[in-house]
Amino acid sequence: MNTRQGNSNSIRTILLILITLGTPWKNYVHAGSALLYPTLVKQFYTLNNNQLFWMQDADGYKRKRLALLAYINNADKMGLTAKKYHQNELSGYNTHIPSNAEETKKADYLITDAAIALCKDIYQGSNMTQWASYDAISSTYRSVDNNYLLQELNNVRNDADIMTLMNKLEPQTSDYMQLKNALADCRPNKDAIKIKQLVTSMNYYRWIWHFHLDSFIVVNIASATLRYYKKDNLMLNMRAVLGQPNKKTPRFAAYCSEVTLYPYWYMPRSIAVNEWLNSFKRNPRLLSMMNMVVINNNGKIISPYSINWSAVNKNNFAYQIREATGCSNPLGVIKFTLTSPYAVYMHDTNLKDVFSYDSRYRSHGCIRLQDPVGLANALLPKPVDTAFLQACFNNQQPVVQAIPKPVPTFVVYMTASVNENGVVEYYKDIYRLL
Repeated sequence: MNTRQGNSNSIRTILLILITLGTPWKNYVHAGSALLYPTLVKQFYTLNNNQLFWMQDADGYKRKRLALLAYINNADKMGLTAKKYHQNELSGYNTHIPSNAEETKKADYLITDAAIALCKDIYQGSNMTQWASYDAISSTYRSVDNNYLLQELNNVRNDADIMTLMNKLEPQTSDYMQLKNALADCRPNKDAIKIKQLVTSMNYYRWIWHFHLDSFIVVNIASATLRYYKKDNLMLNMRAVLGQPNKKTPRFAAYCSEVTLYPYWYMPRSIAVNEWLNSFKRNPRLLSMMNMVVINNNGKIISPYSINWSAVNKNNFAYQIREATGCSNPLGVIKFTLTSPYAVYMHDTNLKDVFSYDSRYRSHGCIRLQDPVGLANALLPKPVDTAFLQACFNNQQPVVQAIPKPVPTFVVYMTASVNENGVVEYYKDIYRLL
């Protein structure tokens, strides 16, 4: 054999070994379907010692496949889409079993991929990046979540185990089951709007509750409410004021990290230049009348009369406007800092009457709370001094108190939710996001 022929045979041998070992995971396809989670599929077979999991000849393996397919076929009952989980290909395996080892292996990978995708969506919610523009929480749990799901799937031995696993992954709390039952009631009537509301809320619910957090806050924009939970038990439920439809409160997951008593209010630049600049130019005295000061780029308070207002416009406005602390401050006397990239926080307000309104979309995006003292007492090691707050000191220096363990806070948009009476309630799509 010449050298060229020997090299050619060696290359073919190497390629055959690579294919057999399943190296090109990201390119593994079957019947036109690429793997949704190739890395997790690879990890699963490493965990499983590279054994076939679904496609062996014994009847038990077939029953296991059929049990998985049954859940996929009924995915709509959980607000999921069956076609996402390779439904057509898995249905085909009922009548056609691959005739060679390589196709059998590909089929096994594809079924595993379908199982992983279904488990993730049942456990964590589906397409949550569509419904939360910033998420500081999921990334810290991603590895734990993936390892948990792979281990639980690897423990499946028969069709009964499939049912046990799916029930284990799906929330069993009364609120979630109320939403699920409402979805079942809407399906026969094909009420598309309510179906979409319920599906969105169920996915939000799976996402939030799967973390099993010690405590957490849920601000629901659609119902204009805040709920505080401890060990999944509702501890506080209050009304909130959210952003106007043209100044939407963003949807995100972050941490509530500190409480400030007697906070300053820094007027957002957009409000300063779009809503107040012309008034300040006409009458700089207005700033002192509103208990506000001007701060320059060096962080120094300067006199508004030292500014050449005629030369100031929206493009070159280089100042901060800050309101003095006290009960007349728009933030009231308590502010809760959120670790999001948005200039959005939760706070008290000097306008208490608004909480009696049914429609409470009146802020520039921040979240005003009906009972900020109650929330502060729930989050801090010691109750706040209510006498200190009720004194309404003007120009009191802010008092910052760190929350020992920052509390996960989910700002969501659930237009279907279970109210305090245990009834599913539907809310207006005020932001037109559905």
